[in-house]
Amino acid sequence: MNSFQRFAVNKIAGSDFISRNLGINILKWSGFKIGKNVLIRQHVFFDSNSVEIGNGSFINRFCSFQDGGHNAKLTIGQQVAIGPNCVFLGSSHELGDAKRRAGKAIVGDITIENGCWIGGNVTILPGVVISEGCIIGAGSVVTKNTEKNSLYVGVPAKKVRNL
Repeated sequence: MNSFQRFAVNKIAGSDFISRNLGINILKWSGFKIGKNVLIRQHVFFDSNSVEIGNGSFINRFCSFQDGGHNAKLTIGQQVAIGPNCVFLGSSHELGDAKRRAGKAIVGDITIENGCWIGGNVTILPGVVISEGCIIGAGSVVTKNTEKNSLYVGVPAKKVRNL
């Protein structure tokens, strides 16, 4: 995304004063791949060049999709529901030395497969795949891939049962 697209995506498309349809069209114009009947609420922040959102998915307010300019791909499948205040981190850092603890950048794509429900205030770290039909409980931090049709909760998120 160039500077103008970043401005359009984060200041105009997500504004309270723009229709949801116009907001979706601005995202598409900026290179996002967005399916049919997608609902993205206001004040969602995108700092990622590669975003794909499947049919019928919903993203609630104040979510943040970040890759630190490292081109991590964010894929959200079909019929996914994402609660408010979620953070998707496509990049992080290796442990550095005492002079700078945030070492070399780690970049990883994030994939949310079809039919998942991501509760409010969830954080998903680089390289994670949330498998089809999973629920991630509110406030969880997902550090590893999940198993299909399972419920995960906690920090770090752990599987608590099959669905």
